[in-house]
Amino acid sequence: MKKLLLFFLSIILCTGCTKSSSDVNQKQLDRYNSIVKTLKKGHADTECPCDIKVKYYKLGNYYSYNVIIDNPKESMYNIQALSYSPEIKDEYHPSIGFFDSHPYHLVLNKIDKKQYFYKGIAISGRVYKKTSIRVFIRYYEDKDHKKMKTSYKEIVNEN
Repeated sequence: MKKLLLFFLSIILCTGCTKSSSDVNQKQLDRYNSIVKTLKKGHADTECPCDIKVKYYKLGNYYSYNVIIDNPKESMYNIQALSYSPEIKDEYHPSIGFFDSHPYHLVLNKIDKKQYFYKGIAISGRVYKKTSIRVFIRYYEDKDHKKMKTSYKEIVNEN
């Protein structure tokens, strides 16, 4: 009888843990979808304290692209970035920092991959044709996560 009771208790505890983690994932997914909707409508460019470039590579009937975010002008902690194109080939819009298990930081003259400080970050996607790419970036400018900033940028394809 005790074994049966312990078995049921462990199942209830495991179910509770699973529900909690799926709630967190649902919040992340909701935030991701909300940003995709905003980018889909278009958004005025805002200043971003870093360089953002897009590079395209021809792959058969479509293009692969990399959005490269680097050269920070100020500290950027816990970066979340997402790119949007109406010509998307896949079912998702590439992102970083939304569903990852560790943070991404860009801080001038500081590179330490073990502490998640990078020289630059990139998000990659695939599109049917070269078009402008809209980029969303959210980050904190302090280690204590008290001052959050958001930036929108549209990189127009010049080819």
